[in-house]
Amino acid sequence: MSKKFRFSLEPVLKLRAHTTEQAKQALGRAALARQQQETALQHADERLALHAQEILGGEQITPLALRRREARRQALHVDFEAARNRLEKMRGQEKQARATLMSHRRDEEAISTLHDREKTEHEQAAEERERSFLDEQALTVFNRKRSAQKARSST
Repeated sequence: MSKKFRFSLEPVLKLRAHTTEQAKQALGRAALARQQQETALQHADERLALHAQEILGGEQITPLALRRREARRQALHVDFEAARNRLEKMRGQEKQARATLMSHRRDEEAISTLHDREKTEHEQAAEERERSFLDEQALTVFNRKRSAQKARSST
């Protein structure tokens, strides 16, 4: 008896849900990249620590050996610093992805709340129309019965 609910902003709601889902996926990718970079930083740190603990094996301690060792340490340190800088960049990207997700989620929730409110109002209006219709039907039946009783009692 009642009309089916139709939300006029349904395409907008679907678009917002889609952009929220894309933002969730972007956050997942950013978090994964950050975790991988944390692992890379940890490995770079371990290589640097291992190098610091190494003793010049069977090599003679010569100025050339010491320069090679220092050059290796510097290269490992550069790798470590680069890994740390990439990690900070990844953390920033993850933070940005999280903020974007929250923004998209708020936008979607606003439209979703409007959808729910309009649907509730539609259902309440439909119930009111149905109650009104049933009241009118009951009143019509009552008036017919009353008219029929008056007609019988007057004869």
